[in-house]
Amino acid sequence: MVKATYKLIRLFDRKIQDDHIQAYSAQAAFFIIISFFPFIMLLFTIVKYFPITESSMLELFSLIFPSGVNSMVVSIVTQIYDTTVSGTLIPVTAITTLWSAGKSFLAIMRGLNV
Repeated sequence: MVKATYKLIRLFDRKIQDDHIQAYSAQAAFFIIISFFPFIMLLFTIVKYFPITESSMLELFSLIFPSGVNSMVVSIVTQIYDTTVSGTLIPVTAITTLWSAGKSFLAIMRGLNV
């Protein structure tokens, strides 16, 4: 029984190594993490075009974040609403987000189709 279980585990481990599952999962995780930052930039850039006021955003964030982080969140939200956005920032962040998210899903698809 123990030998059969050990043999099954070794077979499973060999199959994972032969199919390079670790490489595909690392690639997918890398591109998912990379796509997070342009997505947040895009979200913060387009949030001022929605009918959400600055005070309602601050109220929402004060409920979500702890009081120690609240001053940093307030400064970020006021910067978002006070600065003007160049016309190229939105398309560049959207393209970067789509590219990196697409690469992560491509790595997932390659890993699952092995």
